[in-house]
Amino acid sequence: MINDDMHSDDKEERRSYLSDLARLKRIRAKQRIINSNSVLKDHSPSTHKKASIYKIDADGKITGLEEEKALPSQKELDIAIARKDYKEYIKKQNEKKELQLFPIKREEQKEAEDKPKRKQKLKLPKKNKSIKATKNKNQKTTKSNLLISRKSQPIPIVRRNKKTENTAVKKQVGKTARRVKKFFSTVFLLALLLGFSYFAYGFFYKQSGYYTIAIFGVDSRGGETQAGALADVDIICNINRETKEVQLISIYRDTYSMIDASGKYHKLNEAYFLGGHKQAVATLERMLDIKIDDYITFNWKSVVDAVNILGGVDVEISEAEFEYINSFITETVKSTGIGSHQLAYPGKHHLDGVQAVAYARLRLMDTDFNRTERQRKIADLALEKAKQSDFNTLKNLVLSVYPEVSSSISIDDLIPLVRDADKYRLTDSLGFPFDNDTKDIGKLNYVIPVTLESNVRKLHELLYKDSGYRPSRELIDISNYIVEKSGFGTKSSVSKEEATSSQAN
Repeated sequence: MINDDMHSDDKEERRSYLSDLARLKRIRAKQRIINSNSVLKDHSPSTHKKASIYKIDADGKITGLEEEKALPSQKELDIAIARKDYKEYIKKQNEKKELQLFPIKREEQKEAEDKPKRKQKLKLPKKNKSIKATKNKNQKTTKSNLLISRKSQPIPIVRRNKKTENTAVKKQVGKTARRVKKFFSTVFLLALLLGFSYFAYGFFYKQSGYYTIAIFGVDSRGGETQAGALADVDIICNINRETKEVQLISIYRDTYSMIDASGKYHKLNEAYFLGGHKQAVATLERMLDIKIDDYITFNWKSVVDAVNILGGVDVEISEAEFEYINSFITETVKSTGIGSHQLAYPGKHHLDGVQAVAYARLRLMDTDFNRTERQRKIADLALEKAKQSDFNTLKNLVLSVYPEVSSSISIDDLIPLVRDADKYRLTDSLGFPFDNDTKDIGKLNYVIPVTLESNVRKLHELLYKDSGYRPSRELIDISNYIVEKSGFGTKSSVSKEEATSSQAN
């Protein structure tokens, strides 16, 4: 139906289109009938010849003539169409020169059957125009174009092409070789993967010895974890791979330390400010006479996220801490961009991530020793919450926090540790130096180890159960310099020969 709202030109164009479409349908229907008639005339029995004649009236309808006889059965029609398709198939094969056909008349086939069977030599035509049948020397040779009889199917004879067969065999062999190669490559990769997995498993779970990590917490308003930020948190995390015991040793940030190889002395956190994690790690290795395997640096935002994912921690807030904590909560909200609320009273509180970080940063009401103790308390509580959490929670923690930190530990190494978090237990959480005092050197107030050598001896016995530890020559020189500069303690009595030999060992 044509829409009455259409423009007259559009109506006329649509009528023309519909008229052409109807005429096209009639032409296509007529062509289908003509093709079917052609097939039936060529292949149907003579009794059905008239039955294949139809007429098309003016309206395009197809009807049979009144004098027509019964139409051929569907089986006969299928046979006729199949024969036509077979002739087309043979034609295509001849064009590709892959198949040479030698059709034989029914009469010649019968004559050949009456004669004794002999081997006949057959020659293929060059351009498939004529067929030459060759007989033995005692028989005549005839040349003729042989036609395919309607009642007999042609007998195909395929000429063997040795070159083509050899190529096909080579291709098949090559394909088989590639399959075998691919199979062994897959097996090799699987074996390599299994070997790597076993190595990784052995590294974290079966290997004996200790795994030492340096943990830095930087006071960065913009979230940076590189040089230019002061490391207010300096922790040595020591893991016994065999017993799964974890020890946390907090190094006081104000400890008087040699912060670079040139012999410059300053507060410990200055090392990270000047040279990032590389200089901070080198300073700790030199100061503690240990080998640090990996490091991880976090900002306050990453700690906030971690505590929130773990569900918060329960902390007792003293009256002195309460006087300052709300101002630190406000500052932490501004620096991290994460919301929280202030506390209304001192006492027991369930702290969220922002409140926990504010608690760990408190320093105005007491000393750096107390602040370090608060930092370790938050770390201990977070570790206990992690041990109680399921694997999905811990995995979410790692995936959320890892992009915010700087670390030499890959996320693939963290996942196995997280999976077995409940197997690890915290045995020690202490501050270093164990024996210390404070003194102003220049314009700054420092934490002085008394002495560095004796403190390091205790540290090695605590961490590595090494009661026979002998310090290196470099450590003795640093310890003697601090004694001389501060006036606390006495210089080491270890000779240079003993120190040198112990360092060599």
